[in-house]
Amino acid sequence: MAETVLNDALLKLRRKRRKKWIWTMVVLLVIGGGGTAVYLKLPKEQAVPLVQDETLKVERGDVSEKLDTSGTVQASKEVKLNFTSTGENKLAAVNVKAGDKVKRGQVLALLDSSEIKMQIQSASDNLEISKSKLAELEKGPKAEDIEIQKTNVLRAKMAVDTAQESFELEEAESQKKASKKQLEQARKAYEDQKFLHDAGAVSNSEMEQAEQALDKAQTDYDGLDLQFRKIMSQKRRAIAEAEIGYRSAMAELRKIEVPADASNIQSARIEVRRLATELEQKKNDLNKLQVTAPWDGVILKVNGDVGTSPTAPFIVMNNSDSNNLKIGAKISQNDIVKVKKGLSAVLSTNAYPGESFPGKVQFVSPEASTDEGMTTYLMELSVHDPKGKLKTGMVMNVSVILGVHKNVLFVPAIALRSEGGQDGVYFAANPANPGARTFKPVELGFYTPDRVELKSGVKEGDTLIVPAPEPPPDPSAMGGMQGGF
Repeated sequence: MAETVLNDALLKLRRKRRKKWIWTMVVLLVIGGGGTAVYLKLPKEQAVPLVQDETLKVERGDVSEKLDTSGTVQASKEVKLNFTSTGENKLAAVNVKAGDKVKRGQVLALLDSSEIKMQIQSASDNLEISKSKLAELEKGPKAEDIEIQKTNVLRAKMAVDTAQESFELEEAESQKKASKKQLEQARKAYEDQKFLHDAGAVSNSEMEQAEQALDKAQTDYDGLDLQFRKIMSQKRRAIAEAEIGYRSAMAELRKIEVPADASNIQSARIEVRRLATELEQKKNDLNKLQVTAPWDGVILKVNGDVGTSPTAPFIVMNNSDSNNLKIGAKISQNDIVKVKKGLSAVLSTNAYPGESFPGKVQFVSPEASTDEGMTTYLMELSVHDPKGKLKTGMVMNVSVILGVHKNVLFVPAIALRSEGGQDGVYFAANPANPGARTFKPVELGFYTPDRVELKSGVKEGDTLIVPAPEPPPDPSAMGGMQGGF
């Protein structure tokens, strides 16, 4: 590991410090069947200067260990929606189609619900009536209510008195008595005429007149008797109704004059709760006949049309249009032991150069997958994208921060060397002789391409030496170049 970092660092250093060597090209001029050797030497003033060793200081700061990989932007949520109860009901409305954007709570589809809606209205009305009665019991009687009821009692008593008045009945009875007297007189006259007729003292005509007079008197009496009985019945019924009204008014007066006892109030409260539960159950039954969006999202699929029975899954949706997306990435089996839920990450994409998005590891799959002979594990990360710039399918560069060592000793990675299989650094053996240096082993901690944590072997402020790269061969020592055909 140290050698790889070192080689990379050396390459960078050489690019910065090495000046471009100038070579004189050797041109072979081929004329006819022979060749001429051309020998050129570099002028002394063009000799490449030697690159000096570089000195660095041991510093104190933060060093992070990171895991770099790549992934893709994905919807963080997807759901399959179905009716919880269908029965024989058919689809009455389908309000969305694939591609539609929906809001949380939006009704996406409905089954036929006409009957349950009527039941809900009835249950709601009953609940309001029960609540009103409970409120009256809890607030108790009011002075104005008591006075109003006393007035109602007086009116009811007057109605009883009026019903008991007998003027009409007395007149009917008087007419009946007079008619009865006339009937008795007509009957006596008839009997006298009949005696005389039987004796031959009166004619048949006179006998018929007496008989007709008796029939008329009987008819008049029967009519007046029926009228009397009818008036008597009406009078009794009116008196009974008036007395019932009076007793009811008196009972209501006593009721509002005395506050309701605790048992009545408790019973009223129980009734309100019962009706509220019944209404809630009806509403739940209605909810079973509709599908609503659980959150803002996009419709992916709809399986069913109005007038048909829905097919499961009826509606499929996700949140791919939101700013609450996730990143799916794969990590190797060597890195799986380093990654855990909750680690922070820095995310970037070529679509937004120079811009990064903070993220966090949310899930690491315990199950491996093999692709082209490589064993990998799925890792999912949340991403903070409040402006909604990221879109599903974008390729993201993922850098998971495995750990941060704060306020530790570190050196640039270019200072790291390896001798005899040990990692170490070079110290100046003699400050008066910069070329003299000694190798000292060190214990490494976290490292990045730019810096390496040193856990032991150095102290803050130590001066280290980075040896200069070996120069290329001196062209003057190469002699002449010959060539020919």
